[in-house]
Formats: sequence, C-alpha cells, structure tokens
Amino acid sequence: MNIDVGRYSDLDLALMVLLNYFGTGQTRKKKLGDRYKAVQALVNVIGSGRMPLPEEPDVSAIRKALEEAMPSKAEMDEFIDDIMKGA
Repeated sequence: MNIDVGRYSDLDLALMVLLNYFGTGQTRKKKLGDRYKAVQALVNVIGSGRMPLPEEPDVSAIRKALEEAMPSKAEMDEFIDDIMKGA
C-alpha cells in the first residue's frame, strides 16, 4: 500500500505507524522519507508511557491524549538534533 505522507500530519502518521501501515526499520524509513525522524519521535513519546491511552481507544481519544502528551516544538527540535548527532 502506498500512502501519500504529504497528506497527513506527523500525528496522523505516528498513529499509522502504530497500526503498522509502514512496516519496521528501513522499510519504515523509506516510506516516511524526510518525515521519519519527526514521526518516529512521536511514536517514541507514545511508547515511553508518557501518554496514557484511554481504556476504550478510538482515533479521536488517542489524538487528544497524544496532543496533551506531545513535547513542545523546542523539545522536538532538541530530540531531533540529538538523533542527528548520533546518526
């Protein structure tokens, strides 16, 4: 399945990653292209446990929980800079 990543927000793409729309590893990197680092950072926020998921999740509830747990732009920039230094 080809997904036009330009049509979606980073948050939407992160939710799609969690649903395994993009595979793993290099496959995911290739499919997300230059959006990979920002999207993966959001996936990591979810996986870190900083974002509590609702007991009966639906897309809008997950989006709301994610938006509340998302780091600020400055925190995201710092996180991405750290990734780039390690690359």
